[in-house]
Amino acid sequence: MNRNELKRKAEDELKKKINAASGTPSQFGLRVKYERKARKITQQELGEKVSELEGNPVHGDAARVLISKIEHNVNQPSRKRMAIICELLSIDEAEEESMAIPMDAYAEMMTELTSVCSKLSPIALSAVLAYAKQFAEYGKGEKNGKSTTEGCDKK
Repeated sequence: MNRNELKRKAEDELKKKINAASGTPSQFGLRVKYERKARKITQQELGEKVSELEGNPVHGDAARVLISKIEHNVNQPSRKRMAIICELLSIDEAEEESMAIPMDAYAEMMTELTSVCSKLSPIALSAVLAYAKQFAEYGKGEKNGKSTTEGCDKK
């Protein structure tokens, strides 16, 4: 793997781990997938309904990809799209709010993280990835009232 591929892979891993640690976008994607399957709706059917309600109808594979990217945490949906999906799948609005961080804050953090990571050597990038994995593991405790960073510097 060349350096750019290593960077890209590390960035993707960091995004996944940060999302897992924060408990936000990835939880929404998982919830959408669960609720959609429980209602026996295909990704394509849901994508077509969502895009139609947004006023920009798409069909076929484009509709399927729209939902697939949300479910697999490739894209975080806009507030409007989240609200439409929540309405279609009967997900409580208050619950939906707790599953997402403001898009501008999320985008800003990811931009900054990508910028910093692009300047790192493969060894340093590897260390950042290892730390992010450790942070994500300890971050699970935050939901139980424990400090997210507690113990992160311990081996």
